[in-house]
Amino acid sequence: MANDEHVAILKKGVNAWNAWRDENRDIRPFLTGANLSEADLSKANLNVAHLNGAHLAGANLSGAHLNETHLNRAYLNKANLSGANLDEAHLDEAHLNGAHLNGAHLAGANLNEATLIDTDLTDADLTGCRIFGISAWRLKLEGAKQLDALRDELRNRNLLPILFDFAIPASRDVTETIKTLASLVRFVIADVTDATEVRVELHNIVRDFPSLPIQPILLRGHPEFVSLSHLTRFPWVLPIFEYDHPEHLLASLDKIILAPDAKMKVLEDALEEGRRKIEAELIKPR
Repeated sequence: MANDEHVAILKKGVNAWNAWRDENRDIRPFLTGANLSEADLSKANLNVAHLNGAHLAGANLSGAHLNETHLNRAYLNKANLSGANLDEAHLDEAHLNGAHLNGAHLAGANLNEATLIDTDLTDADLTGCRIFGISAWRLKLEGAKQLDALRDELRNRNLLPILFDFAIPASRDVTETIKTLASLVRFVIADVTDATEVRVELHNIVRDFPSLPIQPILLRGHPEFVSLSHLTRFPWVLPIFEYDHPEHLLASLDKIILAPDAKMKVLEDALEEGRRKIEAELIKPR
């Protein structure tokens, strides 16, 4: 149940609400089930608030602060959430049909079993989102994937990146495709943040391509998957690079690229040394 006092303060307008939040920083607002449809909540401080099951269809939440806010089962159809900060927000089972989330920050948000039909996620930061069981159709995703930005930055460095996001090809299975791609590249950058398919495929690459340097990257604060520590014992798997946000990842790209290049030189030198030893043994007089 919503706290009537909290609802009344919010309905006074964003300025009054934000002032009240500044004066009462220890209070967590309870707006559960509140009817806030078409309300103007632009830039409202709704961090850690309870908005479970709230009616926010058509509400203006652009630029709103919704960090760690509980929006479970909230009705956000056609709501304007452009530029809103929803990092670590709880949006499981939320209704987001036609919602505008362009430019929104959703790092670490829980979208499990949410409904997203015709939802605009253009340029949204979806790093580390949990998306188990979502219902999604006709999403607008241009610019939402940081892998695209990573690909573009690699091209700027006169490299030819091959981007693989594990969409299953029609003509061959994933493992076969991954192995084919691995045979064509100089090194691999593998984002293991909330990895699913990549966990299995990394094992195949590491096992079958011992001369291919692999650089795992991980969003800081997220746990490593269990077998990654096992993989890093292989000489051609580099130490995990932890990044704070997509911009940090791009800014560190030269360091990420140089590490596989250096590892490749070490591997090539080791292989050459091994070859020389074998040749010396073969030509040694008996």
